[in-house]
Amino acid sequence: MLGTEIVEPPLDTEFEAYNGKQQYTVLEWIFTSLFVVIVVPGLIVALLIAYPIYVLPMLLVYGQWAYGVEGNTQRTGGWGITYWGIGLWSCNRHVWSHFREYFRAHIVRTAPLPPGRNYLLCVHPHGVYVLGLVANVINNRRVFAQLFPSLTLRITTLELNFRVPLWREILLSQGAVSVDKDALEHVLTETNARGEPAGNILTLVVGAAEEFQLMEPHTMDLVLNKRRGFVKLALTTGADLVPLITFGENDTWRRETNGLLVDINKFLKKYLKFVIPELQGRDGNPFMPLPAKLVTVIGAPIHVDRVENPSAEVVNSLHQRYVEALFKLYDSYKDDFFKDRVRDMRLVK
Repeated sequence: MLGTEIVEPPLDTEFEAYNGKQQYTVLEWIFTSLFVVIVVPGLIVALLIAYPIYVLPMLLVYGQWAYGVEGNTQRTGGWGITYWGIGLWSCNRHVWSHFREYFRAHIVRTAPLPPGRNYLLCVHPHGVYVLGLVANVINNRRVFAQLFPSLTLRITTLELNFRVPLWREILLSQGAVSVDKDALEHVLTETNARGEPAGNILTLVVGAAEEFQLMEPHTMDLVLNKRRGFVKLALTTGADLVPLITFGENDTWRRETNGLLVDINKFLKKYLKFVIPELQGRDGNPFMPLPAKLVTVIGAPIHVDRVENPSAEVVNSLHQRYVEALFKLYDSYKDDFFKDRVRDMRLVK
């Protein structure tokens, strides 16, 4: 530790012993997500078959609103500021304290992010469900807002998620936008009434699903060398780059490396851009992650001047600056939060 950080909660915090409340909260989050994404669409189809006269009109009205009137909402900034209403409430529920306790979670701010700029918060590593981001940022909004005041957090997710009824509304209420290029550009070029950058901080998991397939306990292998799109995006929008590392992310599950599911995932990744986790969790339960300690460290911003049509040389130069800043952040905290590593962070692709 450098001594200039702000850590929430403090590192000497005594968490409750592992208990059923913590495990229930983690399982609730996982199963709620799976229920909404998988079961709800099937339930809608079943109700449509059983009660077409009643269900069809409601579906037509909902479809016209969600996929017609609001069809581009996720690409044009989403539902806007989420620091009010059900989105804020759901992200600040007390139940999330049990979620964080299960992972002994901490968020570390190494430097302030001044208002009056837009930021691209680059998340490493992907892990399975980016649990560090969920525990310390997405469902810890009150603390995040205290650490980075006057900024509006936006989270990115696959466009496909906004096609699922109810799931799209949950995501939009929490400040989510599509990960498509036009959606990212919209948020990162947004201005306030004075014509200044709006103060958005947009999360982006740079390694994406491909990085999940590299995860092993006590390692941090990243897909970054071949990623240039996020750097070009920062240049064309003038958004500052901010590195984020969650130590312990890859320790939350052990990944199966053989079997039919591995082959299925190769197909899914190629054509649908997502994968089905092949996991072994706590007590062999694929749905229950291991209680790994998750420490999310957010680095200092890398200032980026806007360049309308950056050359390959300019993109590569900024990419190198980012990689150097990421390794500096890693080296500064690896001996505090990654003591059980079997090797240091690597850029493997």
